[in-house]
Amino acid sequence: MWLKRSWGGEVRKVSVLVAIGVDAEGFRDVLGVSEGAKEDKESWTAFLRELKERGLSGVQLFVSDKCLGLGENLGEFYPEARWQRCVVHFYRNVWTKVPSGKVKEVAAMLKAIHAQEDRMAARDKALQVVEKLAAMKLREASAELRVRDAALPASAVRDKNY
Repeated sequence: MWLKRSWGGEVRKVSVLVAIGVDAEGFRDVLGVSEGAKEDKESWTAFLRELKERGLSGVQLFVSDKCLGLGENLGEFYPEARWQRCVVHFYRNVWTKVPSGKVKEVAAMLKAIHAQEDRMAARDKALQVVEKLAAMKLREASAELRVRDAALPASAVRDKNY
């Protein structure tokens, strides 16, 4: 997240790093907030180190956008945790590859992937969407779905075994 901050009479944009945890009962808590110069490896390293030093443990899953600094550091501080790309950011990245007149149609296709009951059904639907986007001559959007097996982002299914 980026905010404008007044410092010494000058207004600058600063990144705000935020960690929100969800407990076993599903309640959310703010675990930490830190201001950084930017969302880079150095800022995320300092933030994750602070969380670790304050006793944050047992982390199972991180959900975020594709910010490189965070992804580069997770294994160092929380090697047991998995990472999942935020579905909202995933959608937005796909939509940037789609003409504005087609966004609603593509949004419905993406939501159909996430509405599937299990992993296999979601994978099948994702592959259908990839093919349909290619047929609609939306190759860049189709490619965005395929990046790193993104045809089935972890957030795309409600996996009953997870």
